[in-house]
This record gives sequence, structure tokens and C-alpha cells, in this order.
Amino acid sequence: MRTKLLSLVVILHTLNSFSQKVKGTVLYNNYVIPNVEVINSNTKQLTVTDAKGEFTIDAKTNDILIFVSKQYQLKKLVLNPLLFTNGVLEVDLILKAEELSEVVVTNIPSIKLGKDQKWEQTKLDQYIL
Repeated sequence: MRTKLLSLVVILHTLNSFSQKVKGTVLYNNYVIPNVEVINSNTKQLTVTDAKGEFTIDAKTNDILIFVSKQYQLKKLVLNPLLFTNGVLEVDLILKAEELSEVVVTNIPSIKLGKDQKWEQTKLDQYIL
């Protein structure tokens, strides 16, 4: 009976030691980012950062965490103890460059303002239309 109980305790302890809760915050320029998907690619577990940019996910050392957001570049991290600051994982994301489909450049001559307000207004109206 003692050996069965000891075996059960050892098994439960090893299962608990392998997986742990990882707490972290997702930032951009020291501002928190809400609604970022955090995916543990090893266990296929998913969570989303809250309004404070914080998340909690089950992970262990050498698991790969993927951070996905529409406005920020995808980031992959391999967990190791060196990434943690005071027991919390701080992840900095990089803003995606905005891709423009078209850019229009127009040449507008400079307007020399005079004392005649009526003339000024007609010139301004020409360029606005």
C-alpha cells in the first residue's frame, strides 16, 4: 500500500512540475496591448490578453509561445528562466508597418496673402475646389 501511495505522489508531483502557469504582460513602447492572442504551440492552448495586457497560460521550459495581433508583428518565444523578470514574462511587440495602396502627390502653388480679403478668398476657393 505504501509503495502505491508513494508512486501516486511521485507521478502527481512530476506532472505538476512539468507544467506551470506562466504569467506575463504584452507591451509596445511601455504601453499595454489588450486582445493579443497567446498560443502555446506545444500544447495548442490559447489565451487572450486582458485590458491590462496581462495573460496566464500553462507552459513549461522550452515551450514555444506565439503572440499574434492584427496591428503588431508576430512574435515567437522559446521559454527559458532568463526571460522572466520577477516571475513575470514581459513581451515587447513591434508595430506593423502600414502598407498604402496609393499615394497622391499634388503641386499647389504658394498663396501670397495680400491686404485685399476678397481677392484672398477667391484664390483660396480656387485651390479648395
